[in-house]
Amino acid sequence: MAEPARPHGLTVRDVKGWQDQFIRAAENGLRRRPKDEEVLKEEQIKTLKYKIGEFVFENDV
Repeated sequence: MAEPARPHGLTVRDVKGWQDQFIRAAENGLRRRPKDEEVLKEEQIKTLKYKIGEFVFENDV
């Protein structure tokens, strides 16, 4: 992923973030009852807070 991103001044993290956003939006679009944008944002915040907690714990140990 790094090689095609480099000429455009992008990082792998940028491309991966867009890929994750696309997958979440696609999954939501395929639901019988799509979730509200606010609910999706709250779920993403919850997931990111959990990941931050894991990193903090690993660094403290």
